[in-house]
Amino acid sequence: MTAPRSGRADFVRGPGIALASMLALFAAPGSAQVAGAPHYPTALSPSGGTLNARGGLRDIEWSQLFATGTSVRPNPTYFVICFKPQPTNEPAPSCTPNDATWIESVGSPTPALTRDGSRFKFDPHRPLADDERDRQMRITVGACAGFACSHASAAVWYSSKDIFAGRPMSAPSSSSQWVIDVFADNLGSSAIGQYYGQLAYWEVLTEQPWAGQYTCAWNVDSDAYRYDPTIWTIDERGNLLPISQLTRVDGRYRGIPIIGMMRIGAPYGQRTFVTGKTSIPPGEIVDVRVATVALPVPDSGTQRAYVLVARHDTTDVIREFEDINNARARCMMR
Repeated sequence: MTAPRSGRADFVRGPGIALASMLALFAAPGSAQVAGAPHYPTALSPSGGTLNARGGLRDIEWSQLFATGTSVRPNPTYFVICFKPQPTNEPAPSCTPNDATWIESVGSPTPALTRDGSRFKFDPHRPLADDERDRQMRITVGACAGFACSHASAAVWYSSKDIFAGRPMSAPSSSSQWVIDVFADNLGSSAIGQYYGQLAYWEVLTEQPWAGQYTCAWNVDSDAYRYDPTIWTIDERGNLLPISQLTRVDGRYRGIPIIGMMRIGAPYGQRTFVTGKTSIPPGEIVDVRVATVALPVPDSGTQRAYVLVARHDTTDVIREFEDINNARARCMMR
């Protein structure tokens, strides 16, 4: 049997045939070449973590040292590239010339493998299969000479889920309880199941920008607020920071929009919520109501301002490709 020079590995199992195929494809080192495995690939990318499943499998990149002159290691003549599932608590899957997902020759690569000096890029050019999303996978690249390979490897997770927090809204309430609806969207491509969240509130400073209408004070550059050490700010993502620690450029605040400001000791509270088991279907900007929360904030009959912050998946049970959009703050009057 004649094995392919490069491309997807499809060696026939069986020691005799596989060995003959490998010998035909990759000759053993000659007498002038040092025996052993090449240098390990370095700077593998993706280097691990959680990635967006949209768009398919990412390009795989790595750097490879090629020695000149006498060396204790031979230079690679081909690469084995693997993308395989890694079950929980299981060792990394093997990546050999007999079980590689792809094999690429250094001297005669397919168009999928490109090179810029010591940096290589491999474009798998395919979508992710259903059983490759939302589970632990491992990318491995092996630099090989003859049958000896040195590997670089990284665990990756391609997620099809992304919670996008919506702004909370008032629901029908009583004089003793303030009822709030919590909303979220799913920017991913598969449904998001049950998770826990938190709805917090702070009473904040008010201002009256037009006659008869009050709102949350937010101008942190105002001389009335910016030098007050008792004031804390709340931005759109629910971050709290003393006003004196805000980032300023040429004396002006630059950063995430500020939703409100409170003084130390202002009324504060929070409540935990849990969503339904199939809370958010796939789709963008659909404003799904995922929970309703009753806050112990009585109706005083006056215009009091609050910043409410809805935080989603606070126990990290949903593996998302983007976590920075899991909280959203809103100014609301009660």
